[in-house]
Amino acid sequence: MVLQPIGYAGAGRPGGIPAWEATEPRQLAEAPEYLLVTQPDHAALAGELAAALAAEWMPRLSPAAIAAIAAHDEGWRPFDTRPSFRPGARPASFIEIPSPDFLAAWNASIEHAATLSPLAGAMVSRHFCRLLRGKPEDSAFDRFLAGEAERRAALERGITEPEIEALVDVLQFCDLLSLYLCCGATERTHFPQSFAGRTLEVMRSGEGYQVSPWPFRERLRLEIPARRWPGLEAQAMFASIEE
Repeated sequence: MVLQPIGYAGAGRPGGIPAWEATEPRQLAEAPEYLLVTQPDHAALAGELAAALAAEWMPRLSPAAIAAIAAHDEGWRPFDTRPSFRPGARPASFIEIPSPDFLAAWNASIEHAATLSPLAGAMVSRHFCRLLRGKPEDSAFDRFLAGEAERRAALERGITEPEIEALVDVLQFCDLLSLYLCCGATERTHFPQSFAGRTLEVMRSGEGYQVSPWPFRERLRLEIPARRWPGLEAQAMFASIEE
């Protein structure tokens, strides 16, 4: 589950902060109310962002690549049917889920993506394997990485390393931008991915957001399904992105 803590004020810096530094604190913040976005809905938003990319300096995305991005968290669906809770009785974020559960969700996400296309399976596998970089050594992580390397040996036939890595960069940009929007971040941020030597910045502009350099085909108006907690009442969020 992705959390948006109602009333949380972030702490930005004049030159901006890394996008994850705007996102992670909101997943751990205490607040009287939250908007909750399921991981599959967050991934669907990432897919909308991917489908709207049009800059000549961005990697070209096939329908299979866009489908991979839109479904990259499908394995979280059983976990997000109802929120889990921390000891303090607030909803638990996806970053607080125990490793056996998130590894199960990742595996199910990869298996689902592989039913869409070999490319989709390979992209989602590489995405989750990247997320394990820098984590403490763990035998379960080692088994996951070894299993995914074996899986990708079959999925990646005919795809070059630079091609697949560039597509995973796009997946991770759209993933992080979607998380940033879903959690209600307002800080000026920069993203870690680089495309043809360009890195992207996002900042709040009135009721919407500005992205620079501009990567999309046109101005975006996005709807994000959410539930307000306490109560789990459905409540849509909206976000606009402009040049």
